[in-house]
This record gives sequence, structure tokens and C-alpha cells, in this order.
Amino acid sequence: MSKVLETIGRLISRKGRIENTALLFNKLLPFFLGKELYEVQKPEDYREKVWEEFKKSLVSYTSYIPEPIGKRLMDTKTAYRLAIGMGYSSLFENGLLFHHTYGVPYIPGESLKGLARAVLLMSIYENDEVKKRVKSLFELEGYLLKEGKDFEKDELTSLLDKLKIELIFDADNFKVENAHRVFRNIFGTLERRGQVIFFDALPKSFKPSEHLEVDIMNVHYQSYYTNKKEPGDWEDPKPIKFLVVKERVRFSIYIDVAPLGYKFEEQRAIELVRKLLRVGLENFGIGGKKRKGYGWFEVVE
Repeated sequence: MSKVLETIGRLISRKGRIENTALLFNKLLPFFLGKELYEVQKPEDYREKVWEEFKKSLVSYTSYIPEPIGKRLMDTKTAYRLAIGMGYSSLFENGLLFHHTYGVPYIPGESLKGLARAVLLMSIYENDEVKKRVKSLFELEGYLLKEGKDFEKDELTSLLDKLKIELIFDADNFKVENAHRVFRNIFGTLERRGQVIFFDALPKSFKPSEHLEVDIMNVHYQSYYTNKKEPGDWEDPKPIKFLVVKERVRFSIYIDVAPLGYKFEEQRAIELVRKLLRVGLENFGIGGKKRKGYGWFEVVE
């Protein structure tokens, strides 16, 4: 094992040899070390040495990040650590989402779209008049996905045409007119796509040695989770390390509007999406372990 680690160390630790963290994390380490991981007697100790080799290989370079197309919506920075893509497999049990080409951690556009969509959906549902007519968020979502006469003839449509929906957790008490129609235009329905395009959010700059760190969580009842045995306080916790983005790393968010031909107030939609994402990133977060504070952001004015 020591020879393998020495070999991989010489290969990837030289300054300037590996400048794509995604290549190192997802390809090189598993290729050179994955087999040995299952042959050693103590894989936890082996992973510890692999982590050390990985940290040594994080060269202090500034990755090339292209300027995205579209309209710049806002700049944000991580208010705490960001753990995105933890469900991806890796040599270290938990993964981190890296951009395949640029090798930088990023926030997928579909995640941003889902967050904005959820905030507007919850805002509509939290209106007292709406709650009298729908039983759940699931029922409200089904209504918003209708098309044609089914949507126009619904009693809830007539009600929402008259209401101004206040965004949840918004300090400015921002109100949305025709929120149900705006929702459908921005995010789409079962029969047509939404008109707003959400691009992947990339960091403003990225230096792996400065912007990444190894975090740890403890599994206290391993036999319960793995073998369905009764949990007990006599079990030793199993520490699991995972990679995260540090706090105060800045990300830029870009969107655009697709010319699909139906009536749409572009500037109004952009302002609303900015509000939705600000509420979502500052109050709900994105990625894994959000209940522990991970994935929360601050908007940079």
C-alpha cells in the first residue's frame, strides 16, 4: 500500500501537473487506488492516507472559469459550508459535484430552478384564501400544471386573478399579481416549457487549496443502519470524512429568457426570479445537510 501511495503522490503532487480537481477526485484517485481500497485490512486507515495525498495534490492555482452567457442576476457567497453532490459515488464514500470541463464545484441550473419554483409555490399556498380551496402543496401543483379550458374554468383561477400573493420570508413584502400565470410562464406546465432559462452557477474564482476542505460526520449506530440491529450506546461512532466548499466562496447566477412567442413581461419575470432565489438561498439553502446549516448563501449587493 505504501508503494502505491508513494507512486500516486509523485504523479499528482507535482505543482502544475493536475489542475482539474474533478479529474483528480473522480478519475485518477479511483483508478490508481480503488482496487487497493478493497484489499487492505483496515480501509478506514487507508482512506485517511488517501485523503492526505489528495490534500497535498491541491495545487494553488486559479482555475479558468468562462463568463456565462445570459443575464447576470446576482452574486452570492456561501454563508456556511456547501455540500452539493454528496450522493455521488466516490473513493471517499461521499462525493462532491464538480464541473466536468472546468473542474470547479458548481450549482446546477435545474437546482436553482427547483428552488425558485418551490418558493413561489409555497408563497401561493400560504395565502389564506388559497388554503381554503386546496388541501396541500401537491394539489396546488397539480392545478398549476393544467392546460387550456381545465385551467381557465377552475374556480381557483378566478380567485388568483384577483389576489396579490406576498412572497414568504421577503423583507420588502414583495407582492406578485397573477402569481399562478406568472408561475406557469416562468416554470412551464406539463405541455409547454417555461420561458426562463437557469444557467449553472459557477464560482467567481476557484483555488482548490483555499476553497475546499475536508469535513467529518459521525455515524453513531452503524449496526442499526447497515444490519437493522437494535441501536445501542455501546457502539463506537464511525467517522466519515467528506469534501465541502468553504464558506465565503462567491458564485455568480445567470439566467435568460427564451423567445417562445407567447405574451411575457420579461423584466418583471427577471425581478421576480431574483427575489425567489434570494429568499430560497438565504432561508432554505441548496445541496445536502441543509438542516445543519450547510448550503445557505448570502446575496452580495
